[in-house]
Amino acid sequence: QQNWWYDGRRDVHASTKAAVKYLKSLHRSFEGDWLLALAAYNSGQGTVHKAMSRNRRKGLGVDFWSLTLPPETASYVPKLIGVAEVIANPNRYGIDLVNIQDRPALKKVAVDAQIDMAIAADLANMSIDELYRLNPGFNRWATAPDGPHYLMIPADKAGEFEEKLAHLPPEKRLKWIRYSVKKNETLGHLALRYGTSAKHIREANELRNDAIRVGQKLIIPVASQQLERYELTMSQRKRAIKNRGNGKNRLSYKVRAGDSLWRIARQFGVSVHQLARWNGMAPNDTLQINETLAIYPNQNGKIATAKSLQSVGPAETRSVQRVYYKVRRGDSLYLIAKRFQVEVAELKEWNKLHNRKYLQPGQVLKLYVDVTEVSDRS
Repeated sequence: QQNWWYDGRRDVHASTKAAVKYLKSLHRSFEGDWLLALAAYNSGQGTVHKAMSRNRRKGLGVDFWSLTLPPETASYVPKLIGVAEVIANPNRYGIDLVNIQDRPALKKVAVDAQIDMAIAADLANMSIDELYRLNPGFNRWATAPDGPHYLMIPADKAGEFEEKLAHLPPEKRLKWIRYSVKKNETLGHLALRYGTSAKHIREANELRNDAIRVGQKLIIPVASQQLERYELTMSQRKRAIKNRGNGKNRLSYKVRAGDSLWRIARQFGVSVHQLARWNGMAPNDTLQINETLAIYPNQNGKIATAKSLQSVGPAETRSVQRVYYKVRRGDSLYLIAKRFQVEVAELKEWNKLHNRKYLQPGQVLKLYVDVTEVSDRS
């Protein structure tokens, strides 16, 4: 389950259950062979089945050690076997393992309805950051209104938390304000201002759609603390990761309609996994229009952007945007490239013009330009 409030992939409890369920399914699919199941867990079931089919056609074995698999998978399974061997026989390998008592460190506690994470942390006698570290699936300042309605709490604090929660009046779980709609405001504007979602405001006020009018009175759920206090919410995590830097030239890219992590990564000559990691995302996450991404191009590779970007100082940030230019009479690739401070080769690559020598008036070209360097060009 993934939505604005919650990402089950980061939920310690839900993701562990999903991983175990998937591994058991793979174990059955590969007829009880755990090595093949682990290989499929890493590289995908289809990848392993294809490798097995290739070997069958060649009359070769179809056990894990006989298959030709991606390098990462070929190392992944032996590494797991090695770790298991060391854990099982630490003395043999000169390893001194800490004695961990065989009892749960965490308890899954039902909260029954949405609750402010700061209030929950106070009930559990924990810091907000500590609660988020145990419950990273929650993206915002409160748990998700539609669930899941539970929190992972340290086992030694769970009893106190449950007792205090039982005596907490429902209206104290969240802080609400009464708001009078002003001119030109929308549910989207209000949701952004108060760190909630338009859907949540709509449901709280029993609105049939997003239409609101000036002077209309709304109740809006708001965080009990300043949003900066919720440092490990998804937005705060992403902001911290994007601002961390890594010594390379940092670019800022504003997402446009039709963009994807794959297309942007290809444009800047980086991998999808790098781009996702720089922005605190998963490789298959969906982008939001106007979202700003941090990009650290590989200086040794091809950077598909303005030439001036390659000489940006490490402390500077550039804003790269896609623009469209309509060819005029007398234009040439050279003149347009010079005007926008890009390379002719880049201009050809972006517009698939490799086999064309001449431009036609009215033809529309796509360019990726550094808008901090190129301004007011028409």
